[in-house]
Amino acid sequence: MAGSKAAVIKPAVIGFDEGETLGFAGVHGLLKVDGVDAAERFALAYFPYIPPHVLAAPLHRHHREDEYTWVVQGILGVQLGDEV
Repeated sequence: MAGSKAAVIKPAVIGFDEGETLGFAGVHGLLKVDGVDAAERFALAYFPYIPPHVLAAPLHRHHREDEYTWVVQGILGVQLGDEV
């Protein structure tokens, strides 16, 4: 697109142990890619373990983006509005 001001995202290699430490209600993880690092297009966080029946993140909304979760092992419950 001529004259486009799209942000350029620089490729990066992020080590397994690298990232900003995240923690909420005893659940710990790493923020691998911040929205700022990805031109506000997405963010990537890694949580190696979420205990059963624990709220892993405060209730929140996304107004400009979708949220995807990849569960490698186990089952993850999600609340959308009043529905669980």
